[in-house]
Amino acid sequence: MPITCTTVPIDADSTGDRWHITDENELARLVGLVARCEFGHVETILNGNTAGAITYDAAQEAEIKQKALNALTIPVDVATGKEVRGTAKWHRDGFLFEAISWIAARKSAPQEALLRDPHIGATTQGLDGLMIELNAAKDDISATTVFEDKCTENARHTFAYVTMPALKAHQVSSRKILESATTLLRQEFKAGILNAMAAKAISMNVRKYRSSLTILPAEDSQPERVRIFKGYSGLSGLTQAARLGCTLLTGNDIHDWFESFNQKVINSL
Repeated sequence: MPITCTTVPIDADSTGDRWHITDENELARLVGLVARCEFGHVETILNGNTAGAITYDAAQEAEIKQKALNALTIPVDVATGKEVRGTAKWHRDGFLFEAISWIAARKSAPQEALLRDPHIGATTQGLDGLMIELNAAKDDISATTVFEDKCTENARHTFAYVTMPALKAHQVSSRKILESATTLLRQEFKAGILNAMAAKAISMNVRKYRSSLTILPAEDSQPERVRIFKGYSGLSGLTQAARLGCTLLTGNDIHDWFESFNQKVINSL
């Protein structure tokens, strides 16, 4: 598999998941399939199978590839002929990171877990991700995990001032969670029981949060994870296991790493 997910300690308030890329080219291929909306194909590969590729006619293939390229390409300033930096680049890198986050979740989650497909646009708003785990009998919810994925050069600042406010908002209002949960649960339940299961899915009794951040090599240690995820206890009423802090190690320059990785994704299309 192109990425390993290892449980690592943080502190008494939260637990960690360390993502380490072992094969950039293969990971780029999977992200390319996400950009093409071939989520089922990615799941098939992660399950150890080679079948599952979608066959398109020539016109469909050209359109799907072009749309994927559009999502991976930074707009060019007409006046200067240079890429538009700033927000546009962060949005593109955020799209790549969310795809990686989804792949990591799909790889490590129980195969029967219901996992919302990742966004296919760099500026799509809403939940970054949602996973619902059912009990063995599939008549109850064992966990509902809300994802908050942030590609950043300053993991501590982003967690404290972007991630935590977003997660606290979900503590107060479950409307966005309910919307995505209902869509996921339709895969398993008919209308008669769907509403009851959706209500269980947004219960605080099963709620978990998963904050995923890009980090620098110097931050890849337990003391640094303690610093980065300080304040996670601000989400009250949860166990340590219900507050998950995920970190992706890239390089000393996060933008440069994503630029290089993005080119590999484009080459895979």
